[in-house]
Amino acid sequence: METVNFPGLSDKTAFVRPLTVGDVDACVRVESTFPEPERCSEEKFKYRLAVSSELCLGLFIKENDHDELVGHVIATRITSDRVTDGSMEMPQNWDGSRKVVKADDGLVIGNDANGSGIGVHGLVIVAEHQKKGLGRSLLNKYLEYLRNLDQKADCVAIIAHDHLLQFYESVGFKNLGPSPCNFGGGGWYDMVLKFSLDMSSRFRSRFTCTMATDGIDTSIPAAIEAGKINGALLSATDAQDRFVYEQLFGERTLLSGEKRPHQSDDVLYLASATKLLTAIAALQCVEDGLLTLRADVSALAPELANKQVLTGWSDDDEPVMEPQRNPITLEMLLTHSAGLNYQFADADLARWHDKFVSRPAASGDDAKLRVEESFSYPLRYQPGEGWMYGPGLDWAGRIVERATGKTLCERMHERMFAPLGITDAQFYPVLDEKLRERLVDLNPDDPHCLGRAVLGGSGDLNRWSKGDFGGHGLFMTAPGYLKLLQSILANDGKLLKPATVDDMFENHLSPAAATSFEAVSSTPLGPFTRVGTALDVEAGHGLSGLLTLEDVEGWYGKHTLSWGGGLTFAWFIDRKNDLCGVGAMQAKLPVDGQAIAELKQTFRHDIYRKRAAWAESQAP
Repeated sequence: METVNFPGLSDKTAFVRPLTVGDVDACVRVESTFPEPERCSEEKFKYRLAVSSELCLGLFIKENDHDELVGHVIATRITSDRVTDGSMEMPQNWDGSRKVVKADDGLVIGNDANGSGIGVHGLVIVAEHQKKGLGRSLLNKYLEYLRNLDQKADCVAIIAHDHLLQFYESVGFKNLGPSPCNFGGGGWYDMVLKFSLDMSSRFRSRFTCTMATDGIDTSIPAAIEAGKINGALLSATDAQDRFVYEQLFGERTLLSGEKRPHQSDDVLYLASATKLLTAIAALQCVEDGLLTLRADVSALAPELANKQVLTGWSDDDEPVMEPQRNPITLEMLLTHSAGLNYQFADADLARWHDKFVSRPAASGDDAKLRVEESFSYPLRYQPGEGWMYGPGLDWAGRIVERATGKTLCERMHERMFAPLGITDAQFYPVLDEKLRERLVDLNPDDPHCLGRAVLGGSGDLNRWSKGDFGGHGLFMTAPGYLKLLQSILANDGKLLKPATVDDMFENHLSPAAATSFEAVSSTPLGPFTRVGTALDVEAGHGLSGLLTLEDVEGWYGKHTLSWGGGLTFAWFIDRKNDLCGVGAMQAKLPVDGQAIAELKQTFRHDIYRKRAAWAESQAP
């Protein structure tokens, strides 16, 4: 028996073990999930569990006083790399022994004890636990289990209907074409995963990615022990799910104050990691013909036309202004080169804000502001001629709303979350009860799920927000965010056209903006705006984040896109090295920004070492 931590059973005590004849009744119950013509009979279960029990693996959960079988893999030894009608049968008048039985034509009936292949005759999860990813988790665990058997095999074969071909291919099986098998009415395809080739190069599992203890595995537990963070959720993968890494550290605090270990479906506050999704939403509008990348956006955002540019302050404490000369474009908004700065990162703008902006005397919802009200202050440089981190993506999100007639959340659910199967994302305020229950690190006195404990009291970015802020307002899970990163990494066409994705990974700063970006990088803001990339690495900005413009040995490849959220969230997409990842450090108040920055950097680098170690372990 081996305890497992499958994401779909995170609230259960689950384990796997080889099945025996004593499990026949439970197997029959599980098998009833299949259409009747495709089910294994009770007699055939008795046969298979008697002659090849070491090849049959069950997934169990502990329920009160008993163990419940919720899924199984049933298999026998086969002669070749294909499942045949003969291998699906059992010998007539079977005498209970393991001896090999042949038909008149010399072909083996049922289990071939000397066969070099393994034929899977059933992979099934009971109905109440389907749609949780358990089939994939169980199959991956089964492949790992097979590698450790004393009697090795050359391949694993299975027959599958067409709607499951993509599933098996994603795990490493190859489609050999239509199968001649007539079992259950036919209509099958032969699928095979050959250990000698596919298993060595494609095998991956959440249970084999915990490599030698180096950076992540020591520094994060130490930071938790030292009280620097409450926990961390780390995930990474490649385009085809060959390498999959997931680690959860520490505890989350519920609204009740109860502490529980972090789970992969914890709902996180993304802060500025929201910007990537807003950029994708805007680029979808470009593809739809609703927006253009380099045209003046003032037709949809008249507030961004004819603005004043704050160039400094006079000796008598008055702002020095000049008229806006250049139109603002969507490209500028997506690359922080539109002249719009965050006042917290700009002393002169903060001075203007303090002098001229006052919060309304109203309270509650009446005191909340929309994007156009929140960021109504002057520009800080002529559009396209400078660079500074700012609310360009908040404006881009508002423009998406005006172009589509939908809220940003509605648009994202329709065009991004639905295609990727993401159901647990919502903009502030998080009111969905099922999501509220999974929000991370909330204070007991935070009934509206503002996520204040993430940033700390008055530092909450959402307290004045009205509507969906594309720069910082989204909550979702780390696996959900990783799905989005992986889709862009794979350039699978689910979110954007391939040419649009390619354009995301090009430098979109004008020469003047690039010069300004380098100047900002040399200021105390540099470590923040460079998101962990050293000053001597050539960099620019793609259409949603920092873009490395050269290879970094042992780390990012040229044209890697990266950014983060607040002080705690980090993401990257490295197309050259086929890797993407998300690291979420859960801050403990008061926030130790330096400690968290170091932990994020440890994740960014160590995940490449783990990937390299994994790749080496898979070599023939």
